[in-house]
Amino acid sequence: MRTLAQVVSWLALAGTLAPSLFYLAGGTTLAAVKTWMLVCTVVWFVTVPFWMDRAEKD
Repeated sequence: MRTLAQVVSWLALAGTLAPSLFYLAGGTTLAAVKTWMLVCTVVWFVTVPFWMDRAEKD
């Protein structure tokens, strides 16, 4: 579960950066960038508490 939460949170974090780069390159609209960044931010905030600041099980 911890590994899955880490992967999803890292993808969501990358998803907050990628739309702005696409917009900068002229590949998408500002409304789409705002939507994707909002969704990815919410996903990141939901998944991070499941793995951050928790010790791994032996």
